[in-house]
Amino acid sequence: MDTETATKQEKERLHAIPKGKPKGGRTWKMNKGRFSAISRPNSVKLSYEERMKMKADLNETRNHEKEMWKAVNEKRDKLKQRQKENKERRLVNERKGEVLQVIKNPAKIKRMKKKQLRSIQKRDLDKIKPKTST
Repeated sequence: MDTETATKQEKERLHAIPKGKPKGGRTWKMNKGRFSAISRPNSVKLSYEERMKMKADLNETRNHEKEMWKAVNEKRDKLKQRQKENKERRLVNERKGEVLQVIKNPAKIKRMKKKQLRSIQKRDLDKIKPKTST
């Protein structure tokens, strides 16, 4: 028992020695103890009604957040759908306004230059209505 108190007193004496400035210069990391040594205050115990009220508030907040995200996602989906429809409509209108020239002689394609070949596009002539001139 006497040896235990002697070792405790020795430890206290060693801890009482003031420490100098650390070599690395990190003075804010001087007195770093063990996590288990940190004393924590006893938290205030809430009653059952208060805990249930907090739980209900949290659920209400989460539901409100879900509704908000749902509205945002719906708005985004509507915008994407509208953009897709506009793109399709634009493509159809572009196809309607095209001036087509059917190449009947495939040998012409072999004689064409690169720039001309880039402008050539294949079309399904069954889908395209021929314009009747009056």
